[in-house]
Amino acid sequence: MRKLLILVALAGLTGCTPPLYMKSNFLQSPGHSDKSLGEGVWEVSFRTKAGMNRDHLREVGAYYRSAELARAAGFPFFQVVRYQGWEKTERYPGTPPDMGVTTEYLIRLTIRGVHTVDAELKCESESPAHCKTYTTAEVLRTLGPSLQQPTGEQGVAPPS
Repeated sequence: MRKLLILVALAGLTGCTPPLYMKSNFLQSPGHSDKSLGEGVWEVSFRTKAGMNRDHLREVGAYYRSAELARAAGFPFFQVVRYQGWEKTERYPGTPPDMGVTTEYLIRLTIRGVHTVDAELKCESESPAHCKTYTTAEVLRTLGPSLQQPTGEQGVAPPS
């Protein structure tokens, strides 16, 4: 037990930080999660805690995971057909309703893998500006470095 405590203390001293991009291990933990909604269609979520100081990470992580799924399934392009983003706010007892503290951020995308850039885009979002077709390889190449992940030239994680 004493050795474990020493290792934990040393890890804190060495400046260990959580990885930027990881699979969510359980309900409401930071990271990405996804589920298949049918042939070539997925729901991709990415959650970050507010204290991570990486608010943009949720979008970058969600789009990167979307590209991983599309590439693993053989799609050179993917479409975002639904975009949902929100933040969870908590309020301490006795504080006014508008005085909440943001505790986490979440983005959820519904994506569809497609074989051509010209495939019809059927937007399901409230704002059509969120719907778009992306080039899988380009997303992996441009977002990979900011997440400390492969740029798409190396292996890609299989769908989970």
